[in-house]
Amino acid sequence: MEELTDFNTLVSRVVVMELELAAVLDEFTAEPSHLPMVDLIGRGARHAFGLHSGIRIMGPSGDESELVRARVGATVFDAIMAEVNQNLERSLLRGPADSMEIAALSSLGWKLEPVLRVAEDRGAEERAQTVRLDCEGPWRHSRLRDVVSAREFTIEFQNILPRALKERNLTLSDVIRDQRAARAFACTMPSTEVSIELKTAWHRNRSKAWTANDIYDIDALALAVPYCDIVVTEKACHHVLNVARLGERMHTALLRDLGDLPRVLDEWKPNRPYSCPPIQPG
Repeated sequence: MEELTDFNTLVSRVVVMELELAAVLDEFTAEPSHLPMVDLIGRGARHAFGLHSGIRIMGPSGDESELVRARVGATVFDAIMAEVNQNLERSLLRGPADSMEIAALSSLGWKLEPVLRVAEDRGAEERAQTVRLDCEGPWRHSRLRDVVSAREFTIEFQNILPRALKERNLTLSDVIRDQRAARAFACTMPSTEVSIELKTAWHRNRSKAWTANDIYDIDALALAVPYCDIVVTEKACHHVLNVARLGERMHTALLRDLGDLPRVLDEWKPNRPYSCPPIQPG
């Protein structure tokens, strides 16, 4: 990964979700957005998690990085810091090397289980939804996408949406007044639309055994399909995305064979922005 990307990463999907939501809600207010501009692509794991912190040398007076840089010389200092950052990125991709390193990290407060539990819990919620769909009427076939869309906002936006509405002195009924507006609301946020499309497809199959890996795949594709020029994915996801014409609508080349990449790169034209009819206030 280091050789391929030099640690360039997309920003967190959570950050993108909040920015997409803000862009939609800002259409209903006269106030400009209060959110900062965020680079889609940055370097390293911190950017991938929406963090802007970096390695600093701390002393009795706080951050003394510039003081140390002046003392040892800019060239030497910058070379040392570049090596430190590179080793940090390598170690984050690699993970703990052995049980001794795990024990040492754990003594500093590192815990892996809560992180893994998030995806496991989200997978369990989808398994529970499968049972509900089997028991509660014809939703799986007649209104499945609406059900999935409603759950997407109830679960994935449970913290973001109320806060964003309150900041703009809006209520949900100001934004979503009928079924058509609800569908347009989801469509206007590209990453959410991809997530809804994939979840809807998987729930059409009542025998689908949801796992944490499905959650990881959906999160990754929800970010990659709208914001990358070319996406290579496996057969099932490739089929769902193509049937929904999301690659065409989001101007993204969707591949299932890495061998097609040279040809696509040779033919590729610069990405154009994704467009969706805006929701009209009122």
